[in-house]
Amino acid sequence: MPKKNSEILHNITDPSQLVNPKSEYAHLFPLHSAVIRRDLASVERLLKESKRGTFQGTWKTGSQETMRKNRNVSKEQEYLEAFLSHRDWHGNPALHLAVHFRYPEMVTALLKHGADPMSRNGGGYSVVQEAICSGDMDIAEQISDAIAVEAMQEYSKRMPAILDQLKKSPDFSCNLKWEFKTWVPLLSRLFPHDTYRILKNGSSFRIDFTLTGFHSLKWKRGEVSFLLLGHDSKMPGALVLLDHQKKIFDVIESDEKPYKGKKDPKELLNLPKIHRANLKTDDIKFTPLKGWFGRDKTEKVGDFDCKVYEASGFDLVMIKRARNLEVEFPPSDLPSSYFEEGLKEGKGKGLVYPTETVKTTHKHFKGTLHMTDSFPYNKKDMLPILEVVAPRAKHFERLKEFIQLKLPEDSFPVRTEIPLFTALAATVTFLDFEMETPDKDLFVIPSDFTEGRVEFDFDFVKKDENDEKKVNDALNGKLEDDYEEEEEDEETELEKHEEDGSE
Repeated sequence: MPKKNSEILHNITDPSQLVNPKSEYAHLFPLHSAVIRRDLASVERLLKESKRGTFQGTWKTGSQETMRKNRNVSKEQEYLEAFLSHRDWHGNPALHLAVHFRYPEMVTALLKHGADPMSRNGGGYSVVQEAICSGDMDIAEQISDAIAVEAMQEYSKRMPAILDQLKKSPDFSCNLKWEFKTWVPLLSRLFPHDTYRILKNGSSFRIDFTLTGFHSLKWKRGEVSFLLLGHDSKMPGALVLLDHQKKIFDVIESDEKPYKGKKDPKELLNLPKIHRANLKTDDIKFTPLKGWFGRDKTEKVGDFDCKVYEASGFDLVMIKRARNLEVEFPPSDLPSSYFEEGLKEGKGKGLVYPTETVKTTHKHFKGTLHMTDSFPYNKKDMLPILEVVAPRAKHFERLKEFIQLKLPEDSFPVRTEIPLFTALAATVTFLDFEMETPDKDLFVIPSDFTEGRVEFDFDFVKKDENDEKKVNDALNGKLEDDYEEEEEDEETELEKHEEDGSE
């Protein structure tokens, strides 16, 4: 059982010996240096001085992660935010270091001054992931509470702009067909299809679907809707789940409701692994396929004549960071090489404890893309809908990422294949698109529904560990091990923890 910080005996007896205050590292990264030395007075002084732009000259070394804040801020606040989010040459902001060393007073001070609890380091690890690996209950609770506050503030700031974007774009209805598939033999039968019905009226939209989750090798079905309430509602900007079978509604996010995405720190600290997926798109290429006599290949999808492309260069990176749960509080020392000049772009492997192991799996993916220039809707007008749904459904996040790519020509992807994680992909098709204004009664909470909890868990990446084991057992071996010739697997002992990564 995780312990409170007051019960922890740190392995570092004199933190001030870790970094020389006169070193180049301390000069370029004064806040990081003060955090590592556990010098709270210096941290407070540096944060105050940063508002005057004192440390702008050092920001060129390492990197600066833009915080998700309202950019209409004073110059002082802008300087402070940049200082707090500045990464050292191993890619770590000061908050990640405070969590890694389990310094609760440092975490409190940094959060109080506006450090972003949702930020990631150069290795791609979030602050809450570092808190999980630290084994410290106090810090996990601090970060979890800060994320809940930040999420509500971010939602409140973002939603008015999204509602305005929706209001300006045309109303429509369409079907979005998802066909899930895998290249793993014997496993394809486990993955179903579903057709999502998307309806938009003014600044409101609704998505009807039947797949509600995956557990114990079984897909869970129901009759559920996402409903974003628009300007004309009593709760504009509220995101609601409707369960039409049980006749209940669940306000999952709004200005007035507490954030429901908060995780129980006790559950988090008992996780044996952290999964992280990153779809790298830097090398994606779209190549027109050729048909008879070398002409560009065309096919009809629904009512649209489409040009067919091969999409290649997808690199889906899955990282599993495995913890040794028998070691309750892993040693948090840093090697002396950490303070030597390193990667100047602020990238690295993150802060990994010596008792952990990291396995990185690459899945290189090719797919087919059907594009049309006669689609009646613009890609940018579809993005606000995907932006709202994406944080709650990983497959919609992948679709949003794909549509945001620089696609060939000025056309719309009517059908596309996208990777979801290393063994699962989806074919997504827009069908039955109609430029119409659906009935406004479809965009209100039905009067005979009562408030309750709507079950919905649709995250392919953060799969249940038991489900993954059952799938592997069903194949008489590990899923990924069967495909090592297709994937680049790399397992690293965490004493050598300088690695590049990002989401």
